[in-house]
Amino acid sequence: MDSITVSDNTSPFEEIKQIDASGIEYWLATELLTLMGYRTWKRIKDTVERAVRSAQTMPKSGDRILLSFPNK
Repeated sequence: MDSITVSDNTSPFEEIKQIDASGIEYWLATELLTLMGYRTWKRIKDTVERAVRSAQTMPKSGDRILLSFPNK
């Protein structure tokens, strides 16, 4: 995987950040995957599923929410 480079001190994660009507920040998995060098969802699907299971075992926190969307 290539390294993530920043040319103007702006985080590439800030550049793809979304903000909903309530001001809540979120990132789309497809954009994060592209940023991290993954070409397909299949290559990262198992990793994401493990992360979701891990997050589900941790105490609930109002500032960390994982949402799943069905495949199209």
